[in-house]
Amino acid sequence: MKKHEPTSALQVLAVPVLVGFVATLVLMAICSVIIWLGKMSSTQISILSLICIGMGSFFTSLIAARLAGQKRLMWGFIAGLCLFGCIALLSLAWLGQTVDFMRVAINFAVSIITAILGSLLGASMKRKRYKK
Repeated sequence: MKKHEPTSALQVLAVPVLVGFVATLVLMAICSVIIWLGKMSSTQISILSLICIGMGSFFTSLIAARLAGQKRLMWGFIAGLCLFGCIALLSLAWLGQTVDFMRVAINFAVSIITAILGSLLGASMKRKRYKK
């Protein structure tokens, strides 16, 4: 086993999901400031949230696929789904709000598509060879 390859599933998933989660929340905060400043209308919130979720899922799966030693496509895809799960749990924490299952399905579809794309790109990127 090489020193730079993660050895467990936790190592392959924890860092990418955490990075993707933080990136998604930062992107959503930036978009909310843009809307608050009046640069975009509030009707574009759903489109901006899809872009933020998609970019977070893409980068999460890309990083996970790069970190995984074997089965890179699978690990990237799982990392993207884990990010969706974390965001879904966070959004369900807002008590008293109704859940729009169509919106959840659209977010899930965007997460799946971008996770597949990120996994494909991350698995196809060449890795640097480290000398011993």
